[in-house]
Amino acid sequence: MRQRRKDENLREVLEALTRLRLSHDRQCVRRKEALLAEQRTAEQERLSAASGPGLYEVAGDATGQPVASDSPHPHTRSHPFYSVDARSAPTVGEPEAGRDSLAGWSSLGVNTNPEPSTKQPLPWDTPLTGTGATDDAPWLAEAGGEPDLAGLVGAEAVFGVNAHGKRGEYLRRDIEVETRLPHLRGLAHALTEAMPETAALTGMVRDIDLLAEARPENLVFLDLETTGLHRGIIVLLGYMTMGPGDRPLTVTQLFPRDYGEEAYMLGEFMEVLRGDPVLVTFNGRSFDAPYFENRLRFHGWFEPLRFAHVDLLHLARRLWKGRLPNFRLQTLERRLFGRKRLDDLPGSEVPRVWEDFVNYGELRHLPGIWEHNLRDLSTLAEIIVRAARDARLCGTSDED
Repeated sequence: MRQRRKDENLREVLEALTRLRLSHDRQCVRRKEALLAEQRTAEQERLSAASGPGLYEVAGDATGQPVASDSPHPHTRSHPFYSVDARSAPTVGEPEAGRDSLAGWSSLGVNTNPEPSTKQPLPWDTPLTGTGATDDAPWLAEAGGEPDLAGLVGAEAVFGVNAHGKRGEYLRRDIEVETRLPHLRGLAHALTEAMPETAALTGMVRDIDLLAEARPENLVFLDLETTGLHRGIIVLLGYMTMGPGDRPLTVTQLFPRDYGEEAYMLGEFMEVLRGDPVLVTFNGRSFDAPYFENRLRFHGWFEPLRFAHVDLLHLARRLWKGRLPNFRLQTLERRLFGRKRLDDLPGSEVPRVWEDFVNYGELRHLPGIWEHNLRDLSTLAEIIVRAARDARLCGTSDED
């Protein structure tokens, strides 16, 4: 009897501790959600107040003369998913006081009077108003009620062909970078102007000289989101291209809604590679390219792939060695471009988020994969623009 009483007392104590822990956890979650909501609201207010040009444009009137800004922080560019300070763009490691203009970008021939876009904003381009918005999944508030995935991210179901000639569906989204990320207006023009300047980088990394010789429409930027090596599958294949003339930078994203649809979406990118592009990646020689080829073999493609490949990770290590704490892509964003992501889905969460969708139909965090991929791809173009500028300023490809 006495032992039973002790056991009951112990159980009551454990239950009380469990209730206390759960209450504490809920309070922590509420505080974190409130903090995220405040940060997002502040960013939206700055976005609404910001009327200046994009990071790759220079403010000017009809005569091309600079226009004075009434903003107390004229260097700040805002976006719902970023905190951007344009002062960090000119030079790695230079004193903060020296970062006082966008002249570094204008020297690359950035258009100071771009034509205004006539394209109507798409549903997922509309900033959050805060009404009914979920703190950690703004896409649900943007899409409304109970959306399906295609409506949630603005994609459409398309047909592809696998290695055996069978047709099947997957999701596809095409999105203009400078529409979705307005702080990057002018990036396509800056990239076009920077490509000949990359001749100064010849010899630093393999195939880098091809950037100076290639036409803009021959570049294909690639970034994969995967479930990792264990039960590996490509859950989002994103590639960015730029057409001839005034066509903008466009990101195309391919998404399999289950394991079987992967084979059909791979066929689309196979057609892209058959066009003899210059592939541009970040750590792609070690990860993206071999991973893609392994998935091709798994699904029955044994066609040899031949394409030039520029890995910007190796270029960054050569060009900015000793100036950066590490060479993660988001570190380059912060240190080279003064931009910190606010609501970014970590790559480590991609497998869990995708499997929750496949197994349970959970949509809550899935669009974060698409946004993460879009930002990664746009940063690759920025790295080329910045590398060309730094090489030109150094005056020699042997610097660093």
